[in-house]
Amino acid sequence: MAHHQYTTEACVLGRLPHKEASMTLILFTRELGLLYAHAQNVRDVSSKLRPSLQEYSLAHITLVRGKTGWRVTNAASIENLYFELKHDPAKMRVCAHAVKLIATLVVGEEKNERLFDIFISGVKALAHVAQDLKVHEVLLMVRLVHELGYVSQTPELRPWLSNTEWGGEIETSCKPNILEAVAAVNKGIKESQL
Repeated sequence: MAHHQYTTEACVLGRLPHKEASMTLILFTRELGLLYAHAQNVRDVSSKLRPSLQEYSLAHITLVRGKTGWRVTNAASIENLYFELKHDPAKMRVCAHAVKLIATLVVGEEKNERLFDIFISGVKALAHVAQDLKVHEVLLMVRLVHELGYVSQTPELRPWLSNTEWGGEIETSCKPNILEAVAAVNKGIKESQL
């Protein structure tokens, strides 16, 4: 019996070595949520999947679900977010913080396209932040934690949550309430008990 193939946009949040040349990938996908998938021989230098499955890679990934879980059968690279940010350690830390938040707070395989889009657009926008990196980081975290249901939209947070844009005027209008936003994120994460 042939297994159904699923192709979805995904970000590789992490990689865990498995046996000699394989990996278990932590994937945040647009259509399937957060999942773990086995990638056979992906650590081999000659692997055609290797470039598309590096940490922080954004790719179209084809998966099949077998008896032992998800398996990657194909991957086509879109871009690697690491290469956009690697020359700026502060931006790289913000990206790593967002990845950790997703890996910690997203539980199970549940489709959430809006959360995926906020995460990807917020991390991609990091490359263009010229100043106020802290405001951008808090904006990204507030939006992610709100979408996960751990932060309510209060009057102070309305500017942070009222649209999906990044940079410029949005971040300037948010700056006066940054302490409230940080407190809301910290409270939301604490209350998640994860």
